[in-house]
Amino acid sequence: MVFIYSCARVGYPPGKPELISPKLEITYPEKFKNFPIELKIKVSDNTKVDSLKIIVNNLKIYEQKFPDSIITITIDTLNNFSDTISVYNFQLVASDVYENKALKEFKILYKREENQPVIELLEKQGYTFKIRAFDDTKLKNLYIYKNDSLYKVMNLNSKDTIVQISVDSLNLKKIKINAIDIYNNESSTNWSY
Repeated sequence: MVFIYSCARVGYPPGKPELISPKLEITYPEKFKNFPIELKIKVSDNTKVDSLKIIVNNLKIYEQKFPDSIITITIDTLNNFSDTISVYNFQLVASDVYENKALKEFKILYKREENQPVIELLEKQGYTFKIRAFDDTKLKNLYIYKNDSLYKVMNLNSKDTIVQISVDSLNLKKIKINAIDIYNNESSTNWSY
C-alpha cells in the first residue's frame, strides 16, 4: 500500500499528465511599408514545447517542431501577397508534448502609403452631384450617405474617378461622401440642405 501511494506522488496521474497550455509572447510591428517583417516569439511550457505554427490570412507559412524558446522569424514575402491586401491576420499556435495548445491572434497593417483620397465637388444641380475622387494609389470604395444612412456603395479600381449621383430629395438634410483607398486610408466630405 505504501508503494502505491509513493508511486502516485512521483508519477503522473492517468490520462493527460499535464493540462497547462504553453505561453506565447510576440513582438511585431503594427504597421509596415515594405518587407521584410520581423517577428520575435518566445514560447515556454511547464513540460516541453512540441511545435509552433504561423498562419497568415488562413495560409500556413511556417511550422517548426521542437522550437527554441526564443525565435526570431524574418518574413520576406507572404503567399498571395498583393498591393491590394491591407490587413494581414496572423495566428500563432504553440503545442506542447501533451497536445495542450496556445493561440495568439494579431493583425499587421500594410501601409505602403498613408495619404487620404481627395474628394471634389465638380458640379451640383439640385439633387444631382458630379464628384471627382482621386488618390496616389488606387481607390477601393466610394460610400454615399443620405442623412446618416448608407444610400449607395460604389466599388472602384482606379486612381481617378468621376461619378454622377442623383439622390432622392425626400427628407434630405445632408449628403456625405466617403472615399477609401486600397490601404484603408479614407476621407469624407458632406453638404447640408
